[in-house]
Amino acid sequence: GLKLAVEMTLVKSLTLTRASVADWLMFADARDCPLLKEYVTSYIVARATDFMFMNSEWTKKLSESPWLMHELMLEISMRLNNDSRFDSTGRNMSVSELRTKLHEKGLDVDGSKTTLISRLQGSNKRQKTDRNSI
Repeated sequence: GLKLAVEMTLVKSLTLTRASVADWLMFADARDCPLLKEYVTSYIVARATDFMFMNSEWTKKLSESPWLMHELMLEISMRLNNDSRFDSTGRNMSVSELRTKLHEKGLDVDGSKTTLISRLQGSNKRQKTDRNSI
């Protein structure tokens, strides 16, 4: 609905800066905006070396959120190492791709990326169970 449309519009029009990126990441996480969070995370990952060596407000803000820092480190590690451990789980899919798959299955498309992955995996398991019971 409206939340998803606003989030998509925000992502399309948002210009991130080093000064604003931590605030946007924390906002996206707090407001359960996975598309925005993915956009901000991609910005950070593309500039990972710069960010990791910055001693600034950015690092201070993110140090207050160990979970977000953990998610960023995992994302950076996976992208740098082309880690494919999550290929079958949907982890490597973008939020837009997850939403498209869920929409095609007639499932709810709102929620965090983790929620979307879980919903898609649950649907896939149900389909396998249904096929095996025939």
